[in-house]
Amino acid sequence: MSLRRIDHGTCDSTNEQALRALADGTAQHGDLHTATEQTRGRGQRGRGWWSAPDGGLFLSLIWSPSALPDPALLTMAAGLGVLDCVRAAGASGARLKWPNDVLVAGAKLAGILVEARALGTEQAACVVGVGLNVAQASFPAALLAEREVTSLALLGVAAAPLDLAEPLAEALRRRLEAAAKTPRQEGQSFLEAAELLGREVEVLTGSGAGCQGILLGLEVEGPAPGTAQLLVQTAAGVQRAVAAHVQGVRALGS
Repeated sequence: MSLRRIDHGTCDSTNEQALRALADGTAQHGDLHTATEQTRGRGQRGRGWWSAPDGGLFLSLIWSPSALPDPALLTMAAGLGVLDCVRAAGASGARLKWPNDVLVAGAKLAGILVEARALGTEQAACVVGVGLNVAQASFPAALLAEREVTSLALLGVAAAPLDLAEPLAEALRRRLEAAAKTPRQEGQSFLEAAELLGREVEVLTGSGAGCQGILLGLEVEGPAPGTAQLLVQTAAGVQRAVAAHVQGVRALGS
C-alpha cells in the first residue's frame, strides 16, 4: 500500500484532487490527499461544504484494493473510521447518522463522501473523502440556520487539523480492510454506532418508497463482494432494503 501523503493547503476539493490522480494514472492505493481549506468542497448529493482557512481537516484516501466491498459498506466503514478517530481524540459523545454524518448531541462534526470509479472492473477504485470540523471557534449564522454544527474545539478538544491527518487515515484503513474481511460485522457495528440496531425505524429509498419496522441488522448476499441489505421486521414479515439505495434511516419513538 502507498504511504504517500499529498498536502494541498488550499484546493478546490481533496476528492477532486484524488479523482484527477485516478484519471491520469498517477494514483496509488493508499494515497492520502489533505487540505485545510477547500474552495469547492461538496458533500452527499451535491451539497456544498463550508470551509474556513485552517479550521477543518479535509482528507481523501484513495482505496483500490484487489476487490472493493459493496459501496454502502465502504461508506459505513468510513463512518466507523472517523468515529474511532474523533472518539480517540476526546469526542466521546460522537455517534453516527445514516448514511454519512458524525454527530455530537445532534450537531454535525464530520461528513463523509465516498466516490467510486469503474466498479465491477479490474480498475475499480474509490475515493473516501472526509470533512472534519477541528479548530473552528464559531460558524456563520447562515450555516447555523440550516443545521446544528460543532467542532472538536467547541467540544473542548485542542488539536491542529493536520495533526489528525495520519490518525484519521490509519483509522479509515483499518475499518476499510475490516469491511472487506468481515462485511456483516462492520455493517452491524455501524448500525449500533448509529443507535439504529433493534430500534423501530423508517427506511427511505431513493424512489421515495420505504418501510417501517424493527431493524434486525444487515446481511451481505451474493458472490463477493456481495450486496449489503438491511433487514426490517415489518407487520407483513421481514423486508430487505438494498443499503446502497437507502437514503435515510430514522429511528421512531423515544
